[in-house]
Amino acid sequence: MRNWRYHVFTLIWAVIIAILTLSPGRSMPDSPFRNIPYLDKIVHAGIFAFLSFLMARGIIKQYSGHKTKYACFTGFTITISYGAAIEYLQKLVPGRSFELNDLIANTTGALLGIAACYFLLKLTSNRS
Repeated sequence: MRNWRYHVFTLIWAVIIAILTLSPGRSMPDSPFRNIPYLDKIVHAGIFAFLSFLMARGIIKQYSGHKTKYACFTGFTITISYGAAIEYLQKLVPGRSFELNDLIANTTGALLGIAACYFLLKLTSNRS
């Protein structure tokens, strides 16, 4: 990977996601927030939105000659593939399971992160 330094934060965030989502279900601490409806899906969307934002931003920085749309599409594709792999691997972890709704939340979050990156770049490029 050429100029991998642009992806350091993306890789760190991806490792954090893997640790949090692939830990056995029994090892998760009890939380008073567990009773909030759909909080799990909101968290999934949020962590994957941030991942896709970091991914697209890293691609844009790494390949400064490439178009923003290409970077966004690539970042989105890699992020949803990672989210699908995480969901599949959860089937192998005690106390975890594959959930289609989590995959939908991951994908929605990835799309939101890409949209935020795209519009932020367009906004800042119009100012220059």
